Amino acid sequence: MHAAAMGGDGCTCRCACACTPRRCPAAARLLSPLLLAAVLLQLLLPLAAAAYPQVHAHDLRSEDGPEVRAEQGVLRGVWVLGAAGTGIKFAAFRGIPFAAPPVGPLRFKAPRAPEPWEGVRDAVAEGPVCPQGQPDSAEGVLGDEDCLYLNVYVPAASLAGETTTDAPATTTTTMSPEEAVNDTAPARPLLPVLFFLHGSGSWFQRGSAGALDLGPELLLQHDIVVVTPSFRLGALGFASLDSEGVPGNAALKDALAALRWLHGNARAFGADKDRITVGGHGSGAALAHYLTLAPAAAGLARAAILQSGSALAQWAYTQDHVRYATELAARIDPEAARLSNDTQDVEDVLRNATVAQLLRGHAEVTLARPHRVNFVPFVPSPERRLQRGLGHGLGEEDEEEVFLPHDPEYLVVKRPVPSLPILMGVTSQEALLRFCNLKWDLFPERMELYNTELWHLLPLNLWPSDDTAAVFNVSRPPVDHGAGGEDEQPPTFPSEVRDIADQVREEYFGGANITNSSQQVVELLNDVFYNADIHRLATRRVQAAAQPTYLYRFSFEGEYNVGRARRRLDRPGAVHTDEMGYIWRVEGLGQNVTADTAAALTIKRVTTLWTNFVKTGSPVPEPLELTELIPDAWPPTEADTLPKQAVMDIGEKMQLRVEPLGGRHMNFWRIEYRNLRNGGGL
Repeated sequence: MHAAAMGGDGCTCRCACACTPRRCPAAARLLSPLLLAAVLLQLLLPLAAAAYPQVHAHDLRSEDGPEVRAEQGVLRGVWVLGAAGTGIKFAAFRGIPFAAPPVGPLRFKAPRAPEPWEGVRDAVAEGPVCPQGQPDSAEGVLGDEDCLYLNVYVPAASLAGETTTDAPATTTTTMSPEEAVNDTAPARPLLPVLFFLHGSGSWFQRGSAGALDLGPELLLQHDIVVVTPSFRLGALGFASLDSEGVPGNAALKDALAALRWLHGNARAFGADKDRITVGGHGSGAALAHYLTLAPAAAGLARAAILQSGSALAQWAYTQDHVRYATELAARIDPEAARLSNDTQDVEDVLRNATVAQLLRGHAEVTLARPHRVNFVPFVPSPERRLQRGLGHGLGEEDEEEVFLPHDPEYLVVKRPVPSLPILMGVTSQEALLRFCNLKWDLFPERMELYNTELWHLLPLNLWPSDDTAAVFNVSRPPVDHGAGGEDEQPPTFPSEVRDIADQVREEYFGGANITNSSQQVVELLNDVFYNADIHRLATRRVQAAAQPTYLYRFSFEGEYNVGRARRRLDRPGAVHTDEMGYIWRVEGLGQNVTADTAAALTIKRVTTLWTNFVKTGSPVPEPLELTELIPDAWPPTEADTLPKQAVMDIGEKMQLRVEPLGGRHMNFWRIEYRNLRNGGGL
């Protein structure tokens, strides 16, 4: 799992933070455009060849598995004995199809309803991961297009006996002898649900809903149900021509279909459909946030947990979707792309391409813009075909549902659906891992490029997108981030962008050269990739008197920090993904909740806070019972503290602070964003 370059001198470059050309002659000899391209490509591809195994060592195969009756038929799961010292027994229903396979003519389209089945369907093995890169395979592909499956995990006790609602019972559980109950067993309350969307090593491009990284037992100890759905990734999930054939946002519609499936089947698993919290990490958090904003998902969730991401993130939305999809088709089949600019021709190329061709083309579209460290071509995008008269009448069979009619900032500002309680936050050094992945210390010429052209590091969403721009009556400058290939075009930036870059240089680097200021570069990347967007989302919610917003900063450094463990970083700070090891059982971390350690205490603390929120909508609900585990109250952030916010710092101690969530530069970004919106909000 470690990015390394081994030279003849025997110097292993584990990460840019631990090895520089000056300290490592082997690294110095590797500085070349070819290696730079390889490093960037590595960001698109998984680092582990044997990813997402189907082996579940803690399954109790000797016992009869639990059965439930879902809308499509009967499912037989497996009993599992929880690892990581939890000892909890739970039911796992894996690989449940929540949609028809999105293959053939359904590629790129919204998911269709799954087919029912006869008899009992085994739900023991996880479904395939959605297609993503795997460099060690012959085709460079891991996964299968038939990948729309989800996993449901339920504490054993909640499947015993009837439930306490007026709806007719649908549970047909076959319990092990010690779990059996008689006809007079007391009714059990339905449990709240965490519906969690996985993150990705590179935004929206890879990941899995499986138990390798999302083992549920740390959460199940707290009597909730956990659901982890898969969704399409990369171009298959987000390529858009905003047409009937390639309508866009397939991954968002996958998440919506999974949430609708859960809503219709919750009670079969002892779960309460009226107490569903959507959550996610990184790109999964952005998708979860979209589910709280889009009218199509209104009423399906009660609250949201957003870890290190939101729909306002500058990497979570684009208006250049048609351009990137067309460029992808040209890279797959240059000859066909030259024949016509007709949308149908582009659709045909994309639909007939192999998965390997789509993945290679995706990488090429990205690598054509190496100067943009925050560039991701295939992400959520607007759907305006009905406004342009390109769709059919509502209600016709071939109508593609519109998920995202407006840009996310517009949806936050105008609030077409009621707001929900949100718990959200960041780690203390989010971008340190990405800084190391980019190996800037190994490529001094990259630092020099950004020193002379700092505007390449500015947020892509500084100016509002079209819908929001109309609300605030502003115009966007003609920024073009360039293109590669035969029609290679350099990026163009108007003077307004260059002026802001000068202000950024002064704010972060005191007006000086950035080449020898790696920590300040990390601070800038922290804010551009994560902090500024989550900070302004919290500010907008408070100003709009939305539902409660609870903010956290995860700063704990211990043996279960996922990102640090996998990269062996030698700089302080909790990095992107580090909190995941204190919420989920992660294969290879060796977590143990019974240990007398600060890390084990942090697992208990974070899972208690998160599941309190799932159960009640507050991480520290009333009446307060403060203990060593939860030593401080956690109120929502309020308008009277702005521009500061109420932030729970989760470190060695748990301590409420009143300060900007993202740190000392947040007021700078607040002013920049506000000025570019004619003073609108913030």
